[in-house]
Amino acid sequence: MVVASFDLDGTLADTHFDQILWFKAIPEAYARKQGMPFPEALDHCKRAYDLESDASLRWYDVNHWLALFGLESEKKHLLEGSPRLSRLFPDAIPALESLKSRGCRIIIFSGAMHEFIRLKLQEDFLEEYFEGVYSATEDFKSVKKEAPVFSALCERLGVSPEELWHVGNNHLFDYQAPRSLGVNAFYLDREKNEKGEHVVHDLKEFAAKVLEC
Repeated sequence: MVVASFDLDGTLADTHFDQILWFKAIPEAYARKQGMPFPEALDHCKRAYDLESDASLRWYDVNHWLALFGLESEKKHLLEGSPRLSRLFPDAIPALESLKSRGCRIIIFSGAMHEFIRLKLQEDFLEEYFEGVYSATEDFKSVKKEAPVFSALCERLGVSPEELWHVGNNHLFDYQAPRSLGVNAFYLDREKNEKGEHVVHDLKEFAAKVLEC
């Protein structure tokens, strides 16, 4: 049986939650702690993010940043107060429903850490659709979903690359990298700037392709 794999941020849900957390909620908490204006705190946080860079696993780890900014005690408030800001794309549930009704195995394969993924799934009542949730950064210790990471994912799922169908909005890491391995990967282009055999413009289109196989 094939496995339908979904990226999370930018694919099933928008990135509003992440933008609010990193560039509003955390800087606001830091400003309160340090007794400084918000713009100054925001600049400080941005500089710290830039110095770490997204090539580091720590860049994705909220616990690292809260410790760095001295905000460990704020974690519960920051995380539990923000997930409601996550917004599903309207095509997410119909696509998942169509795959589930046909007995497909469905997973999430995201670059986010499990803590973030779990919060978003709980907030949007998505947990019931997925047999598994996989984090490139935590489960495979990779900051990007490169071809070897997809290979490791297939091994963990017990499927060949040809049996994995993946969709995401990053052209390199959701499409080119898995395609090079033989995964049936599709690039999600919601803006409809691209066309092609392996380009889909919404998740219902992806689900239909999976069900045609």
